[in-house]
Amino acid sequence: MARLSASAFACRRRRPRRKRPFQRRADLPNASCRIVVVLLALIALSLASCATSPPKAPPATQFTLNASPKLNPNVEGRPSPVIVRIYQLAARDDFDRAGFFDLYDHDKDVLGGSALARTDIAIRPGEQLHFSHQLDPKTRNVAVMAAYRDIEAAHWRAVADISAPGTHALSVALGASSVAISDDYKGPQADWGALKKLVMPVWQALGGASGVPSTVAMPEMPKVEMPKVEMPKVEMPEVEMPKVEMPEVEMPKVELPKVELPKVELPKVELPKVDAQ
Repeated sequence: MARLSASAFACRRRRPRRKRPFQRRADLPNASCRIVVVLLALIALSLASCATSPPKAPPATQFTLNASPKLNPNVEGRPSPVIVRIYQLAARDDFDRAGFFDLYDHDKDVLGGSALARTDIAIRPGEQLHFSHQLDPKTRNVAVMAAYRDIEAAHWRAVADISAPGTHALSVALGASSVAISDDYKGPQADWGALKKLVMPVWQALGGASGVPSTVAMPEMPKVEMPKVEMPKVEMPEVEMPKVEMPEVEMPKVELPKVELPKVELPKVELPKVDAQ
């Protein structure tokens, strides 16, 4: 019994073991490294999704048709409406070579695969029409033809080149017997907003992960007032310049001698008398 009591007493007096402080293993990455790895993976996934996304559709093309008040006069000179046909062309060569009636009646056969789409619009004298349309991506030219009454004397077709990427605003001017087309072109603009959205969250996350606050308040610099320094006034003394009197100099009188010229007496010459018979 004594042994049991001693062992029990020894167990009571035994000190508990101290827990060793946690030692971080050198091969385990810290929390900031894990966050950086996750962010880099997210950036790689976002770039991969951008690379595989389909390209954006080109912007719609704006059309404006302006008709002259003297549009398409008839035999009596009275203005009248006209039919305007607009083509989307992949190439303009066939359109430039074709005649009016061949195009108007058999445009599919004449233009072939270069014609992508067309539309017919009736416009009255003095009228202005506005519309927008999403053109075929293969469109390189927009052609216009007007069915004037006197087609032989009219300039009935015009073509605009829209092959450059960007925004095109086409203006069709319909005169009395001529048609013209112009393009108010604006080049493509860089999408800086998408880059800003991608970059700003990354910088904020990296700053928070590394223990650096995203915004650091800079201490205010003390205001230093410079003392006002008054410059002394310096008065310059007045200096009187001495008056210098120039002496009067009398020029001597020079008397020139009188020179008497000798008298020259010319001899008298008697002319012979001539008796008139």
